Amino acid sequence: MRAAARNLWQRCKRALRHIVEQKDSPESIALGLAVGTFIALTPTMGFQVILAAITTTICRANRLAAIAAVYITNPFTMIPIYGSTYWLGARILNYRPDRELFERALNVEGLWNKLFAMIGGLGREIMLPLWVGGVVIGLVVAVPVYPLARRLIQGHRVVQAHKRREKLQRQREELEEEMSGEQETPEA
Repeated sequence: MRAAARNLWQRCKRALRHIVEQKDSPESIALGLAVGTFIALTPTMGFQVILAAITTTICRANRLAAIAAVYITNPFTMIPIYGSTYWLGARILNYRPDRELFERALNVEGLWNKLFAMIGGLGREIMLPLWVGGVVIGLVVAVPVYPLARRLIQGHRVVQAHKRREKLQRQREELEEEMSGEQETPEA
């Protein structure tokens, strides 16, 4: 179990590094992360990648960063995320949250069939609170993602540039030592 968790953590770090080190501006990458985070917290599972691609094209944000961020919502996180957005949306709309109805709607068995039935049949009771809560939570989480991600990306790039300069300086010094050693060696 620990090895699997460690492997997953290593894969996430590599993916994050790949996103951060893209040849795109920190602003574009950060905006992509913020857009993807917002979309991830709305009840659009199954359409999130398409929405992220369209939105990033319109906003000129980094598409890969947004698509990676929408995977915050996945089969493992779907119930806590949608549960909290439903609860908040129901509170804002002054609805009485119906746990049984919500659990039936999120029953993963036959999810796609239920998703379309839910959109059509449970709209007001489930979808409206999910959307209201999702937009509120999405904004609360996504708005700070942009400045935080931008600063982290800029900081990462500064550190990487400093490391590259140090490496070049060491290589230059080693080369100069080699060259000066060759000049001092008497030829026979």
